[in-house]
Amino acid sequence: MILKDTKERNRFLKFAAVGALGAAIDFGVMNLLTHLTSMSLVLAGTISFVCAVASNFIWNRIWT
Repeated sequence: MILKDTKERNRFLKFAAVGALGAAIDFGVMNLLTHLTSMSLVLAGTISFVCAVASNFIWNRIWT
């Protein structure tokens, strides 16, 4: 159980941190692309989603 097992609790918190980082990357890249360029929201959202997925994959593989 996560509440009692320190190792599993730490692992869960790492997954949660990586997920939060991915959400921040998705939101940030999308906003940067739409505000700094004249890129459409759909294209910017697609690119930001791919960046977030790649980041989550790499960090989950390395850290968790």
